Amino acid sequence: MKKIAILIPELSGRGGMETAFVNLYKIMEESSDYKPTFVFTNGVQKVNYLKNFPANAIIYKNKSTILKQLLFLINIISSNKYDMFIVTSKRLIILSTYLKRILHINVPIISWMHFSLSKEGIYINLRRYGDAHLAISKEIYSQIKEMGVDEDKIFYLPNYVDSHDSLISTPKEIKYIYVGRIEFLKQKNLKELIDGVASLNYKWTLYIYGDGNDKKLCQDYIERKYPWIKEKIKWKGWMSDPWDDIKTGSALILTSIMEGMPMVLIEALSRGLPVLSSDCPTGPKDIIKSGINGYLYKMGDLSDFREKLYILKDNKLNRSSVKQSVSSFSKKQYIINLKKALESFD
Repeated sequence: MKKIAILIPELSGRGGMETAFVNLYKIMEESSDYKPTFVFTNGVQKVNYLKNFPANAIIYKNKSTILKQLLFLINIISSNKYDMFIVTSKRLIILSTYLKRILHINVPIISWMHFSLSKEGIYINLRRYGDAHLAISKEIYSQIKEMGVDEDKIFYLPNYVDSHDSLISTPKEIKYIYVGRIEFLKQKNLKELIDGVASLNYKWTLYIYGDGNDKKLCQDYIERKYPWIKEKIKWKGWMSDPWDDIKTGSALILTSIMEGMPMVLIEALSRGLPVLSSDCPTGPKDIIKSGINGYLYKMGDLSDFREKLYILKDNKLNRSSVKQSVSSFSKKQYIINLKKALESFD
């Protein structure tokens, strides 16, 4: 049995990364081949998230200084308890790689990044860090390859969602859905969502599921610039499973400026709900099949955003075909891809 430590940075406790970690735990727990330990190196904002794991499958450290995090990592990496480390942030892959060299530890380190590795923001060349790499999207796979990493060290591992029997039905009137963190100008880019729907000249309603510090900022922006749409937007708040509440919908909309492999798109499509997404890096291009399960629009182009919504409104997509379009993001395929990666070190 392979003992694997998954090193995790600070988390909000609500989001796609969090779901991916829970899914990985479920897969490994069902197998006799792996014994996972999820190492939370810098706290979780919503600590109830930890209830998804048994106490013996986690090691938890509260948010602390970089020095304390480093000492914590030294203890973990030098403990000789693990056969492999899976590392899920840029900072952690840098630190763990250097600690492996300094401490002369012969344990493989695998990166598992959940956001684009483009040169925007903090850039690292993974050719210098880690022994292998899990790529959650084809774009991330290409980004790692372009860094000079050998392809036999890169493994495609897109996220998966459980299958669903029921379909979200088409409403009588246009009803758009957003599920995610409420961020005005940051990653989730709700300003573009607000600007986009405000430009539509037909009757619509937007249901927003999620929370975040920018909720009031978004509401004040609507009040100031588009007061006539205030009543069209329904703020549903955070729910542990918003899909239980979403019985009907015209389309899910995602206006992010950056993703990794957006689970919310796969979750919507797996229930037959068409999607409109920005063509941000990375993930939407892996998921969306134009005219079959939804459309991509050019990020920042409100004219294209509006045009694609008109097309979705006028050309009803077959919901069974929408659901079938994400069959490759299945639990079965995920297990095959995961085993291929982890068994490369046998």
